Amino acid sequence: FEPEIDSEDALKIPVIAIVMIVIAGCIILFLILVILRMRGWLGGGVPEDK
Repeated sequence: FEPEIDSEDALKIPVIAIVMIVIAGCIILFLILVILRMRGWLGGGVPEDK
């Protein structure tokens, strides 16, 4: 019975899961913004060129 290895495994799994969820969330938000921008839904279809 080695609690150190168990604690490390127990900590690694949630951390990896959280990191993957955060990365996936950022990618999804980025894709949504790109799609909305392509469809001209942001800014009422007015180009943001300055």
